[in-house]
Amino acid sequence: MKPSESQNLTVALRVRPINDDLHRESKRIVHVLDGQMVILTDPRDEDDILRAKRSHEKRYMFDVAFDSYHTQLDVYLATTKSLIDSVLDGFNATVFAYGPTGTGKTYTMLGTDENPGIMALALNEIFAVMRENGEHSLYTVTMSYLEVYNELIRDLLCPDSPDLELREDSTGVTVAGLTEVGASSTKDVMDLLMDGNKRRTTEPTLINQTSSRSHAVLQVTVKKLKRVRSLTETVNIGKLYMIDLAGSERATITKNRGTRLVEGAHINRSLLALGNCIKALSNGNTNGNTYVNYRDSKLTRLLKDSLGGNCRTVMIAHVTPELKFFDESRNTLQYADRAKRIKTKIRPNLQTVSHHIAKYPIIVEELHKEIERLKKKLSDSQSSASTSVTAFNKDRELLELTKTELNKLYNKQLKLKTKMCRVNMKYESDRLRLDHYNSLLKQHDLRREIYEILPPIIPESAENDHAEEIRSTLNKISSGKQKQTSMLERLEPSWEKIADRYHVVEEEFEERVTEDEYRDIISLLTNIHDLEIRLSTQNEEVVAVRRRSQEQTDWSNVQTKLNTELLRIIRSQQQLISSHNITLPDQLEELYK
Repeated sequence: MKPSESQNLTVALRVRPINDDLHRESKRIVHVLDGQMVILTDPRDEDDILRAKRSHEKRYMFDVAFDSYHTQLDVYLATTKSLIDSVLDGFNATVFAYGPTGTGKTYTMLGTDENPGIMALALNEIFAVMRENGEHSLYTVTMSYLEVYNELIRDLLCPDSPDLELREDSTGVTVAGLTEVGASSTKDVMDLLMDGNKRRTTEPTLINQTSSRSHAVLQVTVKKLKRVRSLTETVNIGKLYMIDLAGSERATITKNRGTRLVEGAHINRSLLALGNCIKALSNGNTNGNTYVNYRDSKLTRLLKDSLGGNCRTVMIAHVTPELKFFDESRNTLQYADRAKRIKTKIRPNLQTVSHHIAKYPIIVEELHKEIERLKKKLSDSQSSASTSVTAFNKDRELLELTKTELNKLYNKQLKLKTKMCRVNMKYESDRLRLDHYNSLLKQHDLRREIYEILPPIIPESAENDHAEEIRSTLNKISSGKQKQTSMLERLEPSWEKIADRYHVVEEEFEERVTEDEYRDIISLLTNIHDLEIRLSTQNEEVVAVRRRSQEQTDWSNVQTKLNTELLRIIRSQQQLISSHNITLPDQLEELYK
């Protein structure tokens, strides 16, 4: 998938079967054709003579449509499977079930032990792909599970969860205090999911004996980085949101009273806010109106990124094909049809981590362990039918020869790099010393100007000897800098020549060897060499910095001493001038002031 790719929401429709014996004779008003077209029939005006010639059918086209005979696996393969690779590559994805109460949303998302839903199937796929790519990548999986009940957010993984607050910043919408649990298998996640569902609010109604009275949001976060460690690593952070929305309901049909009626009002309110967002987003993509009010409900704030942000989103709308639910089915189809026009802009979530020098030895140790792991794997597979023993031994012999040559080149590189680093440090130290002695020479010239006007306090011969000593030191430092520059000019081509030879040996090995594991071993070895050279260089620089710091402190003390001496000389001269009533030139008088 291309970064910053813009794409429409994927909208699917699922028709639940008429499985209640009381309604088997009910007239069917929803029909699926060719896997994409859905026909809604309104038979209520068939006997109306004035509307006899009017069409009683309304047709809708979706990305995919499922009839009542389609299985859970059919739904998963057509809607969610394609999202898994995107999540593992660091993209966000959302799947949510939408529709009136009693249409099978929870069944689609959760399923049963015999017919697992999208949540279980998606998790199975995630861990299967992780195992398949485990040779090259390291994964970390965490999950959270919450519900929105009566506009209050509760943590379903926490037994005594208080009401949680939404927070919004530059990274998106988050829930403060939400529990995030690590998981290493589908079973871990499903156990947590089942435990959370026991705390989810469900109550029987006239329409549905296990009606969900809250919206449930499962968030699975997958972090991926390369198994081969390096100084700068890129972490892909993908998030998969799987949402089971509570269904809209009419009190005249559900016959709800009391608490159930209040719950229904909150559910309808949040779903109305969701419908308004869908309408605004779909209109915004056609007429340029981009304002969308997500703040009418906690649900729409949670779904902000899924609907209009950085996310691949799949909406699975659910309807019942019975005549008595015609209004609910028509409204659902209309909202689903509008949602097709919503566009989101997709970009990966990448986090770059630059390791501190203190972690270099740990990375080197991990690389050595990875080499040993690959060697063991190759040893275990020696008798494999896919590779002959002769070819295996040939690759192994080539590996040992290449390792020996690379190690020799590495030792030469290390010696050269250390020498170059020390020359550079000496050059920098001499530059500072040069500045220091130039400052001393300027002070000497200043005193000479003063002595041309006033009698010198320090004997002129001693002053001249000191100046000559400074000039001699400056000449030595300048000569040393020239030698260091000349040495660097000789060392750098030698370094480049060895580095080029190193890369040639590495490339020749990759072309001649047949097993990928051997290529990985050499790749790890080159990373170790690079890290150890960097570590050695950093250590040399640390020592040099400490030495320069001490030199600067010493020079600062000398400078302070010289300034004190110069101040004493000036004060003595002022006393002489005052005691002998000597008239000073205007320029010197101004300097004294």
